[in-house]
Amino acid sequence: MGVMLCRFIIFAALSHPKRLHQMYIAAYDERNKQILQVTAVATLILEFLLIFALIALYAFVSIQLPYVTVLSVLLYGLVVGFVFIRLILSKIG
Repeated sequence: MGVMLCRFIIFAALSHPKRLHQMYIAAYDERNKQILQVTAVATLILEFLLIFALIALYAFVSIQLPYVTVLSVLLYGLVVGFVFIRLILSKIG
């Protein structure tokens, strides 16, 4: 079922030349490449800050989080941070 949906989406995108041109510009535009690079660096900095905050919580407040919680915080920080930073940089640039 999912494969058929994926095929339909790809076919729908490729059958409209205007949409295909927009996808090409989104993939190969210099501005978009620059935004992607800045977003990746900003997300990496955000991850370091999250790790630092978790270490500070453990060191100063003695809050011990389970391993799964730490991984969840880092994963959600990575995904949500990347999406929001990219959204913000796309609107600015």
